Amino acid sequence: MKLGLPDTLLYSRYGAWWESFFEALGIEVLKPLRSKQESLEAGALLMPDESPLLQLFIGRVMEIASDSDALLLPDLNPGSEPGVRGSSGDPWMVDLPSVLSMRFSLPPIHTVPALVNPKLTPPFAVRLGQALTSNAQLVRRVLDRHASALRPARYAEPTWQLGGMKTVGIAGNPALLEQEFLIAPLLEALVAAKLHPVLGTSLPRERTLETGSRRRGELLLETDLEFAGGAGLLEQKAQVKGIIVLTEPRNTAQSAFAQTIAKKAHKPALLLELGSDYASALQAWPLE
Repeated sequence: MKLGLPDTLLYSRYGAWWESFFEALGIEVLKPLRSKQESLEAGALLMPDESPLLQLFIGRVMEIASDSDALLLPDLNPGSEPGVRGSSGDPWMVDLPSVLSMRFSLPPIHTVPALVNPKLTPPFAVRLGQALTSNAQLVRRVLDRHASALRPARYAEPTWQLGGMKTVGIAGNPALLEQEFLIAPLLEALVAAKLHPVLGTSLPRERTLETGSRRRGELLLETDLEFAGGAGLLEQKAQVKGIIVLTEPRNTAQSAFAQTIAKKAHKPALLLELGSDYASALQAWPLE
């Protein structure tokens, strides 16, 4: 049994645990071997009208799909339905596996929430483990050994100030902010401009969701609540002099939502599109 695990779209929140769990069950886990740049280029050829984040994801999926008996994909927004608020008009954010299956011929897809915790994960692990091994006793033994790894890691406060630099927050889709390959040029441009970036995803997820719900309770997707909540929490910090609201090209729903976040900001907000001329935009950005 070979199970493919694409290592993007919030993989850092769930992937390592599932990889270890399946390997302990004797299942061979396949992960992409190409560079992220090669995957991005491959995805762009297959889906030129989609955003870079999705192109990267598609490139990673298609590399391993033909050699996999099944794929494990994240449910980015469990229980969500299509809508018109925030990014809920983006079908990829609402139901990633279904949209992917309609676009490409793929092996069977198994879906898990894009995070792990002691309450949420075990039922999925039991169901998937038994479906893939037909050995309930083995699944239970392995799950018992892996249960301690489901406890959340201790929160590490981000560095809010660096000498000689102004601190700015970066708010955006958490799946984008956690993809260092895509945002690295922006981070480099910020350092060159003597700006110290703090990402919305570096804050406690529970607090960003709570803040997003309080400020924008009409939003339908958890990723949007994290986006809005991250911006709100960053603004509350006295050290943060301004907020960068990051969006992607070819993502209409996300861009409209990002514009709303920028307009409602109480501190200087800079709306940036991934891949734009960061240096020029930062130079023209008025900060305290």
